[in-house]
Amino acid sequence: MRTYTYGYTRLKKAEGEGFHAERDGSLHLEGNDCRIFLKSLDGVDESCLWGRLHMDVGLARNSILTVYAAAGRHGKETCIGPFINQTDILLCDLSGRYLWIWMEIKNAGNGIIRNIQVYSPGMEFLQMMPEVYQERGSVLHRYLSIFSTVYWEVQKKIDHMAGLADVHEASVHQLSLLEEWLGIRCGDGLLSEAMTRKLLAQTAHFVRIRGTRKVVEELTILLSGEKPKIFEKKSGTLVLLLCQNITEELERKLVYFLLQFLPKECRLHIISEQDPMGMDEYCYMDVNAMLALLPIGGLDLGDGLEQCVME
Repeated sequence: MRTYTYGYTRLKKAEGEGFHAERDGSLHLEGNDCRIFLKSLDGVDESCLWGRLHMDVGLARNSILTVYAAAGRHGKETCIGPFINQTDILLCDLSGRYLWIWMEIKNAGNGIIRNIQVYSPGMEFLQMMPEVYQERGSVLHRYLSIFSTVYWEVQKKIDHMAGLADVHEASVHQLSLLEEWLGIRCGDGLLSEAMTRKLLAQTAHFVRIRGTRKVVEELTILLSGEKPKIFEKKSGTLVLLLCQNITEELERKLVYFLLQFLPKECRLHIISEQDPMGMDEYCYMDVNAMLALLPIGGLDLGDGLEQCVME
């Protein structure tokens, strides 16, 4: 079975009015009345059998989609249609090297048509019957095509199941399922959708290097955009030194995600080099100890020349 897909290259050659082709292989409709004449498909063989036309349509309730099809050679074609508001159309009555498809849409509005595909000769149960019953276009053929369509829809879903695990294509709802499958918690609102997708795309790699210095380094780079300086202590404490100013939001992200890939007994300290720190002098044996910001120096402009002091 051969499959012909109308991608951007074919769609941009379509003629008519009230539509334009997008690079994702879709037709965006404009205005109330649209006419679309798709570029002919070449089946190579003069006796090519055409099986089925399928498309995904997003139209308003009051829109009317009319589809026509023809096959054969130039000057000797067989035409079928019209098919009203149908997105899965049997082409079993058509044979010939070339296939033409054209559509008319009333009250199109801002509708969209995508995933236009033609199958030749089509996935049909008729091909599994004895040859004596394989008359195309017969009552038996049309009856079995109902079950062929059901089977085809199920098979299409099975073929696209791999897309459920694609973090770049998955919906927002599917991202939460991927978190459970990969064994990671992304928190509520801690990361943007784009950052969540980046993290999930690398989670399998992070799991393989869990508990190592490398996972701390790579995860910190992903979340903060900076390579940290890492110091390990025998007490199981890990100290991260960053040059940038660490906001409360960034600190919450680093602690939340790093601890998921570190041993339970590990303690994490995050320090910034941005602000100068000094120890409070009113302390004794760590009692009342604290880190305080050093005051910013300034010149006393009230003094004479060469007698300026820092205050």
